[in-house]
Amino acid sequence: MSLATLLLIACLIVTAVDLTMRDRPFLEQTHAEIKSYASESLNSRLPDVVGATQRLLDYMRGDVNDIYYEGYKGMLKTEMFPSTIEKVHMREVRNLWQRIAALRNFAAIGAIFLFLLGIVLQRRQLIPTCGAAICYAYMLFGVIAAFVGIWAVADFDGFWTFFHQVAFPNSTNWLLPAGTNMIEMLPQEFFSAYVTRIGIYGAALLAPLPLLSLTGIIALRVIERRTEKRAIAARANRDPLAAITVEDAPDLLSLHRKMNTPLSKRNELAETAQWEAEIRGDVEEFGREDRE
Repeated sequence: MSLATLLLIACLIVTAVDLTMRDRPFLEQTHAEIKSYASESLNSRLPDVVGATQRLLDYMRGDVNDIYYEGYKGMLKTEMFPSTIEKVHMREVRNLWQRIAALRNFAAIGAIFLFLLGIVLQRRQLIPTCGAAICYAYMLFGVIAAFVGIWAVADFDGFWTFFHQVAFPNSTNWLLPAGTNMIEMLPQEFFSAYVTRIGIYGAALLAPLPLLSLTGIIALRVIERRTEKRAIAARANRDPLAAITVEDAPDLLSLHRKMNTPLSKRNELAETAQWEAEIRGDVEEFGREDRE
């Protein structure tokens, strides 16, 4: 169950990235805030920068076949990504993202299979087992996410460089020359905003699972307590005298039951016991008289 939960978490994180890439209003808002289009070297317009960035995102997802996009730089309409290294780098980014998206689909199938297998193997203790597995998986993910988040906030340049070194171990095409349109258009503030947005989407996607698990565990505990109370009440109704019978030897359980019996019930049972003792005494007396 824990492995299935970790696979599901990975799928949801990739989905959060995909949702961020498709969030056109957020793209427009980010470019409007960082104002990269107004830099001296780029000297473009907001709609052109937004359109060019959207072209890159569409290319990553495979919706278009190239990154060619025309926009204004100053008064001249020109290609926004003319350099070869920009094209090669985006081809590598596209290949990486499409591999990740494919792995996400396989991981989702694997998570479903493992969850179904866990249901079959742990059907008698499904809710506690599933709840514990989700708890452990989320704790592990929380530690990793906290480490990455603190690192990104404290040193985003170092974090981003390490990410590219891991993602593209055999390539340096991500080291774009200073002054290229892609560098000017997508500064650090852009990627920092996007990482934050991915975190927000990821939290929204990940929150329901532990909440559902916690709700199931609480509901199970409530049902178990109610079942136990009903069983105790049923036993008391079947044998009310057994709850207060005191044998010759000390019986702590019987004393406990007797002390927790209502006073009116104790008086009633005491009178009944006295009446039965009187009858037994009369029977014994008549028996002696007959023998004499």
